Amino acid sequence: MTHTRWQLVVLDLAGTTIRDGGMVERAVATAVEAAEPDRAVTAQEFAASRGLPKSELFEALFPGRPAHAARALATFNDQLLTLAAAGRVTEIPGAAQAIAALKAAGAAVYLMSGLAQPVATALLTHLRWQDTVDGVLTPGPDGRGRPYPDLILSAALRTHVDDVRRIAVCGDTTNDLLAAFRAGAGAIAGVLTGAHDRPRLASAPHTHLLNSIRELPKALQQTIPATAGMGHCQ
Repeated sequence: MTHTRWQLVVLDLAGTTIRDGGMVERAVATAVEAAEPDRAVTAQEFAASRGLPKSELFEALFPGRPAHAARALATFNDQLLTLAAAGRVTEIPGAAQAIAALKAAGAAVYLMSGLAQPVATALLTHLRWQDTVDGVLTPGPDGRGRPYPDLILSAALRTHVDDVRRIAVCGDTTNDLLAAFRAGAGAIAGVLTGAHDRPRLASAPHTHLLNSIRELPKALQQTIPATAGMGHCQ
């Protein structure tokens, strides 16, 4: 990949760069049952939470019951740390090579996730990606989670981006794409390896819809950041 003018690429974690083997869904089910026995999470409730901070999921499942939501979140994080240590996550084919190509082209590469920071760090440790990316951002000190633009803008501040149109974002959910749009990113790529299918991703702001992250370096190589105005999303 030859050098481009993209300064920063922000990639979603689960569903975009890694496969979690269903462990997030299992951890949600375990957490909800721990907080309220015999309570089940529907597929629709879980699907709607993809890309959002999981704290918001549990607050929505236990409205007006903050103690239940907090207990569920703590159990969820404990479950994920256990599953991450057991090696339940794998790289989406071509992800590491794509990240290497983006960095070779001169872009800083950050990951973003709705998981807690210790969980996201554990996943990177398992994959031996600690030195592969420039950082991983999660809701909390780095700002609000998606669909807010905070995580992307936090990465931009860390990398001293001089124009948000030189930011590219890639994710597998509409919340990823909406956050990128709100951040003013010049490239907004949806990938079909995760939670949302093509019609659903197409309903959100985007510039590219890709089969997987392995196509991202070439797509960015062929796309020049705008010099005046974002133009229209496809």
